Amino acid sequence: MNIGHSQSVSPIVHTVMTRTDGVAAPVSTAIPGNPATRAEVSISGRALLLQRVFDVKDPAMEPPVKSRDAAGSFFMPDHLFLTHDDRDLLARIYEFAQEQNADLKFVDNLIFSLSGYRFHRDGRTIGAHNEGQFDLEGHQVTHHFTERDAATAKRILASEALQTTELDKGFILRITNENYSGINHNHFEFMEQVINRFSAKGAEMPPLGEAFVKYEPIYNNFIMRKSVDRKVEPCGEDHFATETRRTKGEKLQSTRVLTPLQGVDTHRATDKLAERSLYTTLFEVLARLKS
Repeated sequence: MNIGHSQSVSPIVHTVMTRTDGVAAPVSTAIPGNPATRAEVSISGRALLLQRVFDVKDPAMEPPVKSRDAAGSFFMPDHLFLTHDDRDLLARIYEFAQEQNADLKFVDNLIFSLSGYRFHRDGRTIGAHNEGQFDLEGHQVTHHFTERDAATAKRILASEALQTTELDKGFILRITNENYSGINHNHFEFMEQVINRFSAKGAEMPPLGEAFVKYEPIYNNFIMRKSVDRKVEPCGEDHFATETRRTKGEKLQSTRVLTPLQGVDTHRATDKLAERSLYTTLFEVLARLKS
């Protein structure tokens, strides 16, 4: 999606003030996302959504909601699968963040995760990454939330606001499950604020405060663990290794070495594809000879 680009270039809004004598005063410039200038002028949440996510300024140019059943949908940007309800809510979240002097990149970050969830058919095509992953030595590898994120996820799941929030509950349940999102997830503390604010008790929520004035990305925001004992046979340094041995008659023969992350079915499919390609080539040669 286009969020990565729009994070680095904030939309600029120009305001022209007219004096009572009819003479235009100097133009003032305000940049949404900058607390020092945001109070001078604000733009609608819908406009922010269009500019930052879809990279358009004209509401008439907003892309329609795409379906994963459409041809070529696998190669489309994730944000095109945000539903109409998603877009309406996200526009209001942008307005909320702007009013609270929060960095709009917190909203961008939330949209990135929600878009991926929609792209993967509401999470149905996302496998649990903590199952069946091994290192080269055969130890099982799992990824977990940090202590801080785990505590926030626990609060979210136990909160009364979860029952009435407008943010998609399926998305919340999936993104706070470390078996699916331990290695990659959005900013939980900002999402918690969104869940609370856009719920039945939203009006009772206190202001965001200074904690969200500046967005700081956290890299490698997870804890990786390895099993003490080996779960599978080690595959060595060459993950896609092949063994070449000499059989009777001095004929070289290559044998694939199955690794923990590979399976027999994968190799069978590869063999069938190679076999089909060989037959196709032979048929083409014969056809040309006949002509």
